[in-house]
Amino acid sequence: MNILNNFPQDIFADNQDYLGVLIYLKELIHNSGSVQEEINEESLLKKTICDQVFAIFLYKISKHVTAECFKELCVFVCFFRKTLNLKGWEIKRSQQLDKIEGLHGFEYDNNNVLPFCESNTAENALEISNDFIIDYFPKFLKEIKCNEFKVLGEEEEKLKNVVYLTQHFCNWLFNNYYTNSRLSLNLN
Repeated sequence: MNILNNFPQDIFADNQDYLGVLIYLKELIHNSGSVQEEINEESLLKKTICDQVFAIFLYKISKHVTAECFKELCVFVCFFRKTLNLKGWEIKRSQQLDKIEGLHGFEYDNNNVLPFCESNTAENALEISNDFIIDYFPKFLKEIKCNEFKVLGEEEEKLKNVVYLTQHFCNWLFNNYYTNSRLSLNLN
């Protein structure tokens, strides 16, 4: 499968929804999947920024899925990224993990601060999982053409797939040392 030909750029209204991931995906393809990742000696987590982590995930999973499934996974990852860009600074600020000048208001100024996924690791990515599944994924789904989707969608079964995929993705982040948190489903 040709990864770049199957990356669904045409689905998104704004290239900012996917551009950061696509840039790193092109770099991975150029380097035959090889990437240098530093380790934080204190947390033992990789210091790789979110956009690059998302590209690594898509690159690795592309070898195990059909082209149609890959397109839906790209949409899932880009929606997750968009949610993290919207909520990431707020989460980071509330956890007081980093003091960044100019982030004392409710929202950050896009002119002064990079989008969250362009400048932060995926350490806190799991914090958006509930908001992503309940609020943001359904909202973003309405903004694109997804009539042909077989895995993701608004129907109950397809929304369950979003839950399972979120769990898989978050656990992949944990298993690959991008976060210390693990996501588990409460089926009760």
